Amino acid sequence: MESTDRSFTIIDIRKPGKGGKKMPIPSDGGRFVSKTPRGAAGKAFTEACDGKKGSCKLVVTIQETTSGGDGKVFSYKMKREKYDQPREIRPGSLLGLGGKTITFNYKISGVATDVPKDI
Repeated sequence: MESTDRSFTIIDIRKPGKGGKKMPIPSDGGRFVSKTPRGAAGKAFTEACDGKKGSCKLVVTIQETTSGGDGKVFSYKMKREKYDQPREIRPGSLLGLGGKTITFNYKISGVATDVPKDI
Protein backbone atom coordinates (compact mmCIF):
# COMPACT_ATOMS: atom_id res chain seq x y z
CA MET A 1 0.00 0.00 0.00
CA GLU A 2 1.44 3.35 -1.06
CA SER A 3 1.34 6.38 1.20
CA THR A 4 -1.22 8.04 -1.11
CA ASP A 5 -3.62 5.09 -0.88
CA ARG A 6 -6.76 5.43 1.22
CA SER A 7 -9.07 2.73 2.56
CA PHE A 8 -12.86 2.64 2.41
CA THR A 9 -15.69 0.37 3.56
CA ILE A 10 -19.17 -0.15 2.12
CA ILE A 11 -22.00 1.22 4.25
CA ASP A 12 -24.86 0.83 1.74
CA ILE A 13 -25.62 -0.64 -1.69
CA ARG A 14 -29.03 -0.23 -3.30
CA LYS A 15 -30.78 -0.13 -6.64
CA PRO A 16 -31.12 3.40 -8.03
CA GLY A 17 -34.36 5.35 -7.78
CA LYS A 18 -36.53 6.57 -4.97
CA GLY A 19 -36.95 3.84 -2.37
CA GLY A 20 -34.45 1.59 -4.16
CA LYS A 21 -34.14 -1.96 -2.82
CA LYS A 22 -31.13 -2.40 -0.54
CA MET A 23 -28.64 -5.10 -1.49
CA PRO A 24 -26.82 -7.31 1.02
CA ILE A 25 -23.32 -6.21 1.98
CA PRO A 26 -20.62 -8.16 3.83
CA SER A 27 -21.04 -8.00 7.61
CA ASP A 28 -17.66 -6.26 7.94
CA GLY A 29 -18.39 -3.93 4.99
CA GLY A 30 -15.28 -5.09 3.17
CA ARG A 31 -12.09 -3.08 2.75
CA PHE A 32 -11.30 -1.36 -0.53
CA VAL A 33 -8.00 0.43 -1.03
CA SER A 34 -7.68 3.14 -3.68
CA LYS A 35 -6.24 6.60 -4.22
CA THR A 36 -9.77 8.02 -4.74
CA PRO A 37 -13.23 7.31 -3.32
CA ARG A 38 -14.50 6.77 -6.90
CA GLY A 39 -11.90 4.03 -7.43
CA ALA A 40 -12.91 2.26 -4.21
CA ALA A 41 -16.61 2.55 -5.13
CA GLY A 42 -15.81 0.97 -8.50
CA LYS A 43 -14.13 -1.99 -6.79
CA ALA A 44 -17.07 -2.44 -4.41
CA PHE A 45 -19.51 -2.19 -7.33
CA THR A 46 -17.63 -4.81 -9.34
CA GLU A 47 -17.73 -7.19 -6.38
CA ALA A 48 -21.48 -6.58 -5.89
CA CYS A 49 -22.22 -7.25 -9.58
CA ASP A 50 -20.15 -10.45 -9.81
CA GLY A 51 -22.32 -13.36 -10.82
CA LYS A 52 -24.87 -11.18 -12.59
CA LYS A 53 -25.02 -11.29 -16.36
CA GLY A 54 -25.43 -8.22 -18.53
CA SER A 55 -25.92 -4.71 -17.26
CA CYS A 56 -26.00 -3.75 -13.59
CA LYS A 57 -26.96 -0.44 -11.95
CA LEU A 58 -26.43 0.30 -8.25
CA VAL A 59 -25.87 3.21 -5.89
CA VAL A 60 -22.77 2.49 -3.79
CA THR A 61 -22.19 4.43 -0.56
CA ILE A 62 -18.76 4.12 1.08
CA GLN A 63 -17.04 5.67 4.08
CA GLU A 64 -13.35 6.48 4.40
CA THR A 65 -11.61 4.36 7.06
CA THR A 66 -8.04 5.55 6.49
CA SER A 67 -6.10 6.02 9.71
CA GLY A 68 -6.08 9.78 10.31
CA GLY A 69 -8.85 10.27 7.73
CA ASP A 70 -11.99 12.26 8.44
CA GLY A 71 -14.45 9.37 7.91
CA LYS A 72 -16.30 11.23 5.15
CA VAL A 73 -19.14 9.40 3.36
CA PHE A 74 -19.29 9.26 -0.47
CA SER A 75 -22.05 7.96 -2.73
CA TYR A 76 -21.83 7.05 -6.44
CA LYS A 77 -24.41 5.93 -9.00
CA MET A 78 -22.57 3.13 -10.85
CA LYS A 79 -23.47 1.44 -14.13
CA ARG A 80 -22.02 -1.61 -15.93
CA GLU A 81 -22.60 -2.26 -19.64
CA LYS A 82 -21.44 -5.20 -21.73
CA TYR A 83 -19.06 -4.45 -24.61
CA ASP A 84 -20.18 -5.60 -28.08
CA GLN A 85 -16.76 -7.23 -28.50
CA PRO A 86 -14.57 -8.05 -25.45
CA ARG A 87 -11.50 -5.81 -25.03
CA GLU A 88 -8.12 -7.47 -24.54
CA ILE A 89 -4.83 -6.07 -23.29
CA ARG A 90 -1.45 -7.60 -22.57
CA PRO A 91 0.35 -5.66 -19.83
CA GLY A 92 4.05 -5.45 -20.50
CA SER A 93 3.71 -6.19 -24.23
CA LEU A 94 4.94 -2.69 -25.11
CA LEU A 95 8.03 -3.28 -22.99
CA GLY A 96 8.74 -6.62 -24.64
CA LEU A 97 7.85 -8.52 -21.48
CA GLY A 98 5.02 -10.53 -23.03
CA GLY A 99 2.53 -11.09 -20.27
CA LYS A 100 -0.80 -12.77 -19.82
CA THR A 101 -3.75 -11.42 -21.84
CA ILE A 102 -6.49 -9.76 -19.77
CA THR A 103 -10.03 -9.67 -21.20
CA PHE A 104 -12.55 -6.97 -20.27
CA ASN A 105 -16.21 -7.81 -20.96
CA TYR A 106 -17.84 -4.81 -19.27
CA LYS A 107 -17.50 -1.02 -19.22
CA ILE A 108 -18.02 0.56 -15.78
CA SER A 109 -18.98 4.19 -15.28
CA GLY A 110 -20.07 6.19 -12.26
CA VAL A 111 -21.05 9.66 -11.13
CA ALA A 112 -21.16 11.19 -7.69
CA THR A 113 -24.61 11.50 -6.16
CA ASP A 114 -26.16 12.66 -2.90
CA VAL A 115 -25.82 10.30 0.06
CA PRO A 116 -29.21 8.60 0.71
CA LYS A 117 -31.02 10.27 3.61
CA ASP A 118 -31.88 7.03 5.43
CA ILE A 119 -28.28 5.98 6.08
